[in-house]
Amino acid sequence: MRAFFVWSLASCAGSLAFWALFGACVAVEPPAGVPQADVIFEWDPLACGDPHRIAVELSDDSGQRLATSVPCDVGAAELAAVAYGSYRGRIYAWALGEDARSVAPLELDVDDRVVRTTVATPK
Repeated sequence: MRAFFVWSLASCAGSLAFWALFGACVAVEPPAGVPQADVIFEWDPLACGDPHRIAVELSDDSGQRLATSVPCDVGAAELAAVAYGSYRGRIYAWALGEDARSVAPLELDVDDRVVRTTVATPK
């Protein structure tokens, strides 16, 4: 009878130790607001011409908006997407005191940790 109790307690202690050590490895849903993916837009910086900025604006089906603006000669812009899914928006060139120009629509599916896309250089 004593062997049964020792065997039972050892099994329980082993299970408890396992879950205490490896329980953190179980995948859980990330908290709201934590970026899940990086979206990188690339273009040819040598085709920029006069100095200006490139703006990228996206929104998902739930209305979550993402936006960034970088100098054209950088050649890339990065956005941190909070959720996977479909995003729609636009990319355009602009300079201080001028209207947006070279406006192009964007449609993008974010389905991986890093999504890279090449776009025509907005001038």
